[in-house]
Amino acid sequence: LVVFSPSGKAFSFGHPNVDTMIDRYLSQVIPQNNDTMQFIKARRSANVSAINAHLTQINNMLDDVKKHGDELSHFLKEINALLWWACPIGGMNGGA
Repeated sequence: LVVFSPSGKAFSFGHPNVDTMIDRYLSQVIPQNNDTMQFIKARRSANVSAINAHLTQINNMLDDVKKHGDELSHFLKEINALLWWACPIGGMNGGA
């Protein structure tokens, strides 16, 4: 039991002492309903599954974009090879 005096001072009383009572209170484990725990686990599992599916989708999109970028780079090299005469003179190097 903790009480406060009119001046704001705290006084505590407990049997056998206050520390024992506080320890007993703080060490209490609140039992949770088994249904609640199952719901929490199911919800967490569903969230993880949804996030993993979204990550897989994003990774697939990234792979597609990388492939497209590689195709564009290859296409640009082919265009530059065909249009060698349009390249700046400073960029030409004799034999290569």
